[in-house]
Amino acid sequence: MADASVLCSCCGSKPQKYSDDNHFYTCSHCGHQWMLVNSEKNLQHYSELSGRNVMPAAYLNQKHDERITFLLPLLREGMRILEVGCAEGELGKRIKERISVDYTGIELSDDAIVASSVLDKVIREPNVFLGEQQFDLIISFHVLEHIVDPWNNVENWSRMLAGDGYIVVEVPNQSGHPFIVFDTNPEHIHQFNVASLSTLLQRADFNVKSIVTECFESPSYSDSIRVVAVKALSEEEKKIGMLNKILTAMEGSFDVYGIGGDFYNYIYPLLTELPVGFLYDSQQELQRKVVGEYHVKYLDSKSYDGQPILIASIRFQDQIKSVLLSMGIPENKIFYLSDILKVK
Repeated sequence: MADASVLCSCCGSKPQKYSDDNHFYTCSHCGHQWMLVNSEKNLQHYSELSGRNVMPAAYLNQKHDERITFLLPLLREGMRILEVGCAEGELGKRIKERISVDYTGIELSDDAIVASSVLDKVIREPNVFLGEQQFDLIISFHVLEHIVDPWNNVENWSRMLAGDGYIVVEVPNQSGHPFIVFDTNPEHIHQFNVASLSTLLQRADFNVKSIVTECFESPSYSDSIRVVAVKALSEEEKKIGMLNKILTAMEGSFDVYGIGGDFYNYIYPLLTELPVGFLYDSQQELQRKVVGEYHVKYLDSKSYDGQPILIASIRFQDQIKSVLLSMGIPENKIFYLSDILKVK
């Protein structure tokens, strides 16, 4: 029987459908599907297992080779990696053979015994928080679909991820196979889709950088979703980041030309903290308009004060540049908001 108080594991919303046939809830908002299980029994089940990664060698190699190829651009010497659900540690072992990293695994099953012989550290506690330790990369392949409360786990990862770190998460794409309607694997208590997995990560303050599907885990789960995400910036961090970009690019006081949408989106929120001298625009209806403590002015060669000019219109930057050059303003005094925005 459905429990009317149940909330979606991914988006946290209440409205959902319930199937008496498979006992799965379906969220009407993000489409996530899940069933309720006893958390203690679930953890006890996994703690008694071993050989979780057993499959024909060809498929095992295919899986690990593809994952390593995918992860290599994210790896660097000396980085700290946490793998949630490391099984017998084969992926970590192969990574450590290629690059020197500090590799910690979390594994509930007896596979942790094997993993401890090839990884730097293995922990057998569920949803563990490792104090102040921060990881540069947290990876989790085909784990979340087994966990009673994925939200709690993903939120914990956010606390352990370094500020410039990445997480890589992979789960079956719904049933995990394009020709299977519903996954009847009793261990899979969640069936994610692209929307529900993305929503889950965003709720935990991650910013999704990329999503791919049709990732291979095994012949049974040949269609998996893989997401790369980073910690989302706070409002204050975003403000400081944009402010620093502008200050670094302009290297001192400057004027602004083009008081339109781009100006109000990127410059205006920081106007009181920027060393802006004058605001200029060619449109008569904007001239003399008061913006904060500034009066928008018309610029001509006689009124130009010699300051660098930041063109704050991306759409019309070429036209504005032509106007400024025709006034005799040196090209090395002209800067573009578009250049500032595209610098990483």
